[in-house]
Amino acid sequence: MRATRVWAAPAAVASALVVSLAAYVPVVSSGHISRDSGVFLYTGMVVSRGGMPYVDSWDHKGPLLAALEAMAWRLGGGILGAPLLEALVLFVGLAVAGVLWARWIGGWASVAVVVLGLSYLAVFEGGNFTETWLFPVQLVAYSAAAHTALTYGRDAPARVIALLGAVIGLAVSVALFTRVNNAAGLLALAVVGVVVLRRRLLFAAAVVGVVAVVGGSLTLWLLAGHAFRAAIEQYVRYNLFYAGGATLNERIDGFAALAQLLLSSSVVLAAMGVLGGWLVGVLRAESLPRGEVFAVVLFAGLGIVDTLSQVASGRPYPHYLIVALPSIAVAAVIASARVVRAARGVRTPGTRRLRLVAIIVAFAVTVAGSAATAAQGMRWTSESGVFVAGSYQAQIVDRVEAETTPDDRVLVHGAETWILAASGRFSPTSITYSLPVEQGFGGLAAQYLAEIEAVPPVLIVESPTVCGISTACAPSSSHFDGLAPWVAASYDLEGDIAGFRFWRRHG
Repeated sequence: MRATRVWAAPAAVASALVVSLAAYVPVVSSGHISRDSGVFLYTGMVVSRGGMPYVDSWDHKGPLLAALEAMAWRLGGGILGAPLLEALVLFVGLAVAGVLWARWIGGWASVAVVVLGLSYLAVFEGGNFTETWLFPVQLVAYSAAAHTALTYGRDAPARVIALLGAVIGLAVSVALFTRVNNAAGLLALAVVGVVVLRRRLLFAAAVVGVVAVVGGSLTLWLLAGHAFRAAIEQYVRYNLFYAGGATLNERIDGFAALAQLLLSSSVVLAAMGVLGGWLVGVLRAESLPRGEVFAVVLFAGLGIVDTLSQVASGRPYPHYLIVALPSIAVAAVIASARVVRAARGVRTPGTRRLRLVAIIVAFAVTVAGSAATAAQGMRWTSESGVFVAGSYQAQIVDRVEAETTPDDRVLVHGAETWILAASGRFSPTSITYSLPVEQGFGGLAAQYLAEIEAVPPVLIVESPTVCGISTACAPSSSHFDGLAPWVAASYDLEGDIAGFRFWRRHG
C-alpha cells in the first residue's frame, strides 16, 4: 500500500503529460487554427508589434486574453506560441490536481486524470479559447479548495487560507478578464468560502486582492494605450448585445445539444457511477462524514452552476463545456475516495476478480464515447492546418505570402482571420471578422468601409461564407452597402481556392 502511495503522484503527473501531448502535438505539427483562435492569434500578433487590443484589433473577449496571446506570440515566434504555452499550462494544471488527488485516492488519481483528459480532448476543438486557457487554473483552484476542506475544514490556518484565496483569485481573474460567463462557479465558490471559513476576512482579502491587481494592471495598460473606451464598447456593450441576439428556440436547441454532449462525457458518466456508490456508502456509514458530504455536494452544485452558465447562452459550441468539467471531476474524485476504501476492504479472491472485471468493463464503457470523439478530433486536427501540404489552409496562406510583402495590407472579408495570423499580414481595418458588422452593431459598418477605403489593401481574400462582395446579403445582415461597387471598381478577381476568392488591386 505504501509503495503504491509513493508512485501515485508521479503516475498522475505522467498521465497529465500524456494528455497534454495528445491534445497539442497534433495542433503544433499541423498548424491547425480555428476561426476564433485566428482572431485571438491576430490580436496577439498586433499587440506584440506595438498595437493595442480593441483599437487595432476588434474583439469581444477580455483584455487578459490579448495579453496572453501577445506573450505567447513573442515566446513562440508566431502562431505556435499559443498552443505551446497552453500545452504547458494544461500539463501543470493537470499535474497539480493529480498530485492533490493522489492524497485522496492513491494510484487511482492517474486514472482520474486520464478520464478528465479524455473529456477535455473530446470538446476542446484545438484549443486557444478562453475556456481552454481557464481550465487548468480553474481545476487547480477547485482541487485546492477541496483539499483545504477535507484536510482542515473551516479552521484552516492563515497561510493556507491566504494561499487558497490567492489561487481562487487568480482563477476568477482569468475568467472575468477573458470571458465573464466562465466565472460563475468560481464566484460562487468564493462566496461559499466567505460564508463558511472562520478566517473569512483574510480569504476575501486574498481573493479580492489578486483580482484587483490583475484588473488594475490591465486597466492601466488599456488607459496608457488609449484603448479603455474601446474595451468597454467591445467587451461589455457588444457582449450584452450578442447575448441578447439568441432567440428562445436557439437557446433551447443549444441547451439540448450541449446537455446531450455533456451527459455522454466520460467524466460525467464516471461521476454518476461514483456518486451513486458514494451515496450508498454514506447511507450505510455509522457516522455522517460532514466534511466529506459538504465537499461532494458543494462541487456537484458548482458543476451545475458552471454547466448552466454555458448552456444558457444558446450557442452550441462544444468547447463551452470545458468550464463544467473541473467541478464535476473534483466532486467525483472526492466521492471515489470512499468507494476505493470500500473496495479495498474486499478480501475473498473470487470477489476481487469479479471486482477487477467490473472495473475494466466500467472504465471501457465510461471512456468509449469521449475517446472516440477525441480520436476523431485529433485526426481532423492532424489533417488540416497551415503546415499540412496540399490543405486548403496551406494553399491560401502560401498564395497570400507569395503575392504580398510583410508591409502590404491584406483584407480578409469574412471570419477567417487565421489567414492574416498565419501569413503575418496586417489588415487595413481593425475589424478583422465580419460577424459584428453583419449583426449591425453600432457604427461598425461605416467604420469598416471607411478604414478599407483609407488604406486600400493590396489583396482581398473573400470568404465563401460571407456576403457583401460577390454574394448579396439578406435584409437582416445587409450592412456592407458600398463595399461591392468599391471592390468592383478597384480590383480584379483572380481565381479562388476552395471557394475563397482573391481580388487584386488594379496596377
